[in-house]
Amino acid sequence: MEAREKAEAQKRRQDLINATRNLLESNDRITARNALDTVRTEELEELLPEVLVLLTRSDLELRHYAFEFLIDVHSSSLVGYLADVLEREHESDVLVLLISLCWHSPLDYSPLLERLLAYLAHPSLEVVIEAMTSLEIAFDHSSRTQLEGAMKVLKGMQKGEKRQEVRLLLEELQSTCSRCLQQVINNEREEKQESAKK
Repeated sequence: MEAREKAEAQKRRQDLINATRNLLESNDRITARNALDTVRTEELEELLPEVLVLLTRSDLELRHYAFEFLIDVHSSSLVGYLADVLEREHESDVLVLLISLCWHSPLDYSPLLERLLAYLAHPSLEVVIEAMTSLEIAFDHSSRTQLEGAMKVLKGMQKGEKRQEVRLLLEELQSTCSRCLQQVINNEREEKQESAKK
């Protein structure tokens, strides 16, 4: 009996996911918003990729509503979904919104470190600033290897960057990265000393 109930519950959930997915793709703002509310209340994590796609739509109000929803998401699966969306080409205004998710959200976006570093060379200064802000927060969650790699990239970028304002931002970011790296090294040293005492 229990197995049948479980199978029925799974089917109901799958039906709800499929129906909600179709509604999210609707061109009608109200329909899409209602679908978003369903994703929230029913915790339909499987539809996070479709919610991210709403940030690329031309309806600014719907974009804002989807963004507000996404910065409240506490599931780390969103990090991977965002990485997939960032693989595609986007207009600068959409890119700004997608990247700013990284610093508005409470999630750890350090797995996207390499991708975010690449945006520092973007022609749009707004994209560069969003990437920089996201990186500053991601550095706090990064490993020693990630931070050492980031330092190399930042130094290389600064040599080739022509824009004065971006060079200054890169300098500031190097300083933040260096501080985080030193903190990680200090923590590793303390852990070694602690374990040596035992």
